[in-house]
Amino acid sequence: MKPKPAASPVPRAWQRRSSPLARVACLAYVGLVIDASLYPFSGWRERGIGPFDYLWSPWPSRALEFDMAVNVLGYLPLGALAVLALYPRVRGTAAAALALVGCASLSAVLEALQTYLPTRVASKVDLTTNVAGALAGALAGGLLARPILDRGRLRELRLQWFDRDASWGLVIVALWFGAILYPQPFAFACGAVAKTVGIAIREPAWLGFLLEPSARGFAIEEALVSGCFLAGAGMLFLSLSRRFAPRIPLIFGFVAASGLAKTLSTGWTYSPGAPFAWVTRGAFESAIAAALILLLGMHLPARWRRASAQILLLVGLVLVNALPENPYFEEATLDWASGRLLNFYGLALGVSLAWPFLALAYLFRAREAPGERFAGSV
Repeated sequence: MKPKPAASPVPRAWQRRSSPLARVACLAYVGLVIDASLYPFSGWRERGIGPFDYLWSPWPSRALEFDMAVNVLGYLPLGALAVLALYPRVRGTAAAALALVGCASLSAVLEALQTYLPTRVASKVDLTTNVAGALAGALAGGLLARPILDRGRLRELRLQWFDRDASWGLVIVALWFGAILYPQPFAFACGAVAKTVGIAIREPAWLGFLLEPSARGFAIEEALVSGCFLAGAGMLFLSLSRRFAPRIPLIFGFVAASGLAKTLSTGWTYSPGAPFAWVTRGAFESAIAAALILLLGMHLPARWRRASAQILLLVGLVLVNALPENPYFEEATLDWASGRLLNFYGLALGVSLAWPFLALAYLFRAREAPGERFAGSV
């Protein structure tokens, strides 16, 4: 008589815990949706119609397929993250229904608020496509919750490679790839607040001997600025890793993913036929320099990596706001400020401006993880 097969092991207590990373990511994504829906947050005025009158307006005779696809894709991650954030307190159909109601309510309120913005139009087409995207995401999240959060390889790697309290840091690192999507005068640069609001900052005197009004001078500037931001973001990423995490693959994966984000951004900005136009001499030198800095920095204690990230990001912020503007940069943003990329403009610009300050705030508040005194192992 054959013995009965052993029953599937019951997940351990720690495997049934909710995912702090999913909750933080869901909260951050809600902020991004609000920013994308209500940009530019100015010009509010009463139009003489009710905020929810759009629900009873006639359906438009023609809807833009691109905008509909953007709405679906924009709310799909939100639906999935909402289900993952509710797990394991609420699961299955109940989690999907609750996520759908929450996403639909958020979309309905944001559409209503657009009634008071002169540059936005409240539309039930947008509401319908947003709800469709949230439904698809909620269903996907319900299917993936247990494989990802209970017994999945992704959760295992998350616990093996990164500190348990690194959820906020990992979300900020994920936002880095969104921050560099918006075209900037220098590759991998962000946080150009002064130039965005029209504030002039004097060029640092200590850079005078390096800079000159030539192609080589601009390449040096780009290498300095981009290198500071790319290395600073990478050092933040490394500071979240555990002692025995495979840091060399993480470093090259981070640099490669940053390059992929810039390639996508360039393809959107110029044309699909020139996705690698961002690979200038300065950008290439910055990527090489950042990779070398990260390879050296992976042997530092965690607190020194955080300090290095702070210094690099602060220097990058000073340079990107003080150095002269690229005369060809304004042309690169025309397609973002108008046309089909208008839906991304406010979101991409907001993330690009805010990211260095979010990263610095996190670094200043971060504490050294237990057992991370030295990090020489790869």
